[in-house]
Amino acid sequence: MPLKSGSKYIVSEDLRREIASGSNNLCQLEDLLEKAKSKKIIAVGDVTAQRLTEARINLFIEVVDLKTKRNEHRHFSHVPGSFEVVNDPGTISLQLFNLIGRLIRKNTGGRIEVIGEEDLAVIPIIYYSDFDTVVAYGIPDKGLGCIEVSPAIKDTVNKLVERMKLE
Repeated sequence: MPLKSGSKYIVSEDLRREIASGSNNLCQLEDLLEKAKSKKIIAVGDVTAQRLTEARINLFIEVVDLKTKRNEHRHFSHVPGSFEVVNDPGTISLQLFNLIGRLIRKNTGGRIEVIGEEDLAVIPIIYYSDFDTVVAYGIPDKGLGCIEVSPAIKDTVNKLVERMKLE
């Protein structure tokens, strides 16, 4: 992946619609509790990470932006020791992409606080994850979404990444 520092993937509206149309995999918290016994769980979104943590699910990685669209009265705070990265809306910064890859490859996990938006972090997570991973995220006005990383999902994500423009 020949990218320079400061580069970012631009995710076009068409790609975002395509991603959103294939990402409505609703799941129940109880299902995720069962999967957490044998798989790594990665959460994207503040409400999702909070909900899973409260359910005592050990998160391998959580990607948050310290805000939510669903409940403006909810407040999320910085957690010391978190990694901080900048990621503009509608993009995936090289910094975020590489950090996720490093945390997965080194098998260290961690918490990433995004300055900007974290919604598209699911893409680099799937890109780098092994098949023992489930990605959980919130689907606005619907509930909890889950993607079990599989060869088919990785193939789809790899093709999406190839179609994204670099800036």
